[in-house]
This record gives sequence, structure tokens and C-alpha cells, in this order.
Amino acid sequence: MDPFWSRALTAADGIPLLWLELIGIVAWLTRRQGESITLVEALRLASDRLRLVRRLAVAPGGFAL
Repeated sequence: MDPFWSRALTAADGIPLLWLELIGIVAWLTRRQGESITLVEALRLASDRLRLVRRLAVAPGGFAL
């Protein structure tokens, strides 16, 4: 997703930029595999990945967000 539009959507809709990027990555990966994906599925997958990132951030030796 174009960074300019990501910022515009974030400002207009209150959607965190990280969510938009994760949704875009999930949609791109599934499209490459020839599968279709709904927005609800993309949100669920992005949510799972965001939870994983948060767990890594608080784990010993993890990284700071």
C-alpha cells in the first residue's frame, strides 16, 4: 500500500498505520497464491500477526516498539 494513502486513511478513519500495512501484506500474499480474501479474514490475520509482534516485544531479549 502506498505510504501516502496509508497516512491519509489513518488520519481520516482512525485506523493505525500498522494495521493497514499488515492487511496489505496479508492480502498481497494470499493474492499471490491465487486465493481470494475478504476484509474480515484480512483483519483476523493481521490481528494474529499484531499479537505475535506484541508478544515478541515483551519477551526477554525482545525488541522495543
